[in-house]
Amino acid sequence: MAYSLNLSKLLSDLTGPKGLSALTEEFHKIRSEVDRLKSNVQPEAHKKLKAIQVRINGLRSNWEKRQGKLEKELDKTFQSVIRVAKEAESKIQSGLRGKKRTTTKKAASGRRKSTRKRARRS
Repeated sequence: MAYSLNLSKLLSDLTGPKGLSALTEEFHKIRSEVDRLKSNVQPEAHKKLKAIQVRINGLRSNWEKRQGKLEKELDKTFQSVIRVAKEAESKIQSGLRGKKRTTTKKAASGRRKSTRKRARRS
């Protein structure tokens, strides 16, 4: 049964022979109603809270697993990028060293050939 407060009756009881006992009686009624509501609502609230906690824990563990996989993949990618960059740098350095030597030889040999051909024609 739901609690209903009749304020006019309460005020008349306060001024009448009951006095303070009417007020304490109303407080006891209110307290018993609140306790009844608490006992009815708490189990449902606990069930919902538990379900929410289970779901949050599942999401968190899923998130942590995926985060770990992502970090591993990023580490692998960074390591391969660093390795490829070092290889490319070494190839470029060796290519630059070799290119300087070969270009001078080719340029010198190309000049000789062109002068020989000119000399033969004349």
